[in-house]
Parts: sequence; C-alpha cells; structure tokens
Amino acid sequence: MTDMDKAREIFRNITKAGGYNSTLMTGVHIIAHRPPFYANFYPHGIGNSYNKIESAGDDWLKIAEELQAAIAENASSVRAVHVRNLALKIVDLTEQGECTDVNLRLHGFMDDQIAGMSEEACALAQKMADGGPFKVTIVGPGNGEEEER
Repeated sequence: MTDMDKAREIFRNITKAGGYNSTLMTGVHIIAHRPPFYANFYPHGIGNSYNKIESAGDDWLKIAEELQAAIAENASSVRAVHVRNLALKIVDLTEQGECTDVNLRLHGFMDDQIAGMSEEACALAQKMADGGPFKVTIVGPGNGEEEER
C-alpha cells in the first residue's frame, strides 16, 4: 500500500465517521506562499466554518494523519454539537406530532447517530423545552415492530 493509498483510506474513514452534514475538502493551493496541499474538515457542515479543522503541507499522508489527530482532539465538542442539534430536532418533531427515526433520517441524521445519541438528546430536549416527555420511536428500515428510546 502506497502512502497515497494510506492517506486516501484515512480520508475515507474521516468522511464515514464525520456524521451528518460534515464535509471534508482536499485540494491543491496555487498560491506560491502556501503549502501545496491541504485538507479541511468541517464537522458541522461547510456553512459552519467556525469549527473548521485543517492541515496543510507537501505530503498527503502526513496531512491526513495530522487531520485525523486534530479531529480526535475535538471529538467531544463535535459530539456535543451533534447531540444538541438532534435534541432540537426531537423537540421540533415532537411538537409536530411524533419523533421517529424515519423522520430524523429524513432531516439528515444517520442511523448510528440516532442509535448512539438519542437517549442523551432526549434528556437534553427535556431540559431545553416544555412539551415532553421527549422520545424517539424506532420504526426501523421496514415494517418492523416499534420501540422507544
């Protein structure tokens, strides 16, 4: 496996683990005073660049490894924002009727986020708003039995 293959694999893993709305951009600078290659990760989407994590240099593998390490350092704050966004959506959907995993997926949340953050997000929703109790009804991908989280 070449260094570029290793870098590509790290970038793929960053993208998979990024969660809904996250964006990974890589590119080549054409400005003389900048390093030739760069990678920018926007954990909350490119429109929310306040939390951008970046790395630049002349070696793709080193850039990928530095970016991966920086993302790991910021993981808890990134997770906290995702939980808050999920809680806000749970409140919104509950006010409209019922909050299901299907509705959350339609609003861009991924299955692993729903499974891993729903309980925490429901507890946060309860602190944030009236109208609870807040819960996510798991319908699943098909016509399976419903369960609550």
